Amino acid sequence: MLLKVPDAVVRASKKANFHLRSAQPGPRHSLRPCDRALVSQLRRTGVFTTRLDSLELPGTSSMLAIADQVLAHLPNQTFVEFQGERATASHSIGISSRQLMDYPELFMWGLQPRWLDIVENYLRQPAAYLGCIL
Repeated sequence: MLLKVPDAVVRASKKANFHLRSAQPGPRHSLRPCDRALVSQLRRTGVFTTRLDSLELPGTSSMLAIADQVLAHLPNQTFVEFQGERATASHSIGISSRQLMDYPELFMWGLQPRWLDIVENYLRQPAAYLGCIL
C-alpha cells in the first residue's frame, strides 16, 4: 500500500533540500563548537537538555507561538490535568498531516540545516525528518 504525502509537505521538504540530503550520504557537515558539545554530551549520556531560545535557531519564537495556537485548537479531552497544568498521558501529541498543512512553519522549523547537521552528526548517517510532534 502506498501512502500519498500531502503536496504541501512534499513542497516543503523539497524546498529544504531534504531529499538530496537524505538520499546522498556524504561527509558530515562541520558543527559550531556549541553544537559539537551538544552532540558529544548526547553520545556520552544519551540526553541533552536546554532551552530552545538558548540554541538561537531562527524562527523559534514564532514556531512556539504557532504551536500554542495548534494546542489551543485541540479538543479539551486530549489533555489531562496534572498539578494544575495541561499535560498529556504521553507528554506529546502528534498532529495530523492536515493540521501540519495548515501550519507549515512547524514542519519547516524542524528542517533547518543546523538541526539536520546536529542530528546527522549524532546519528553518523543521513536523517529522515518525518513530521512534527508537540
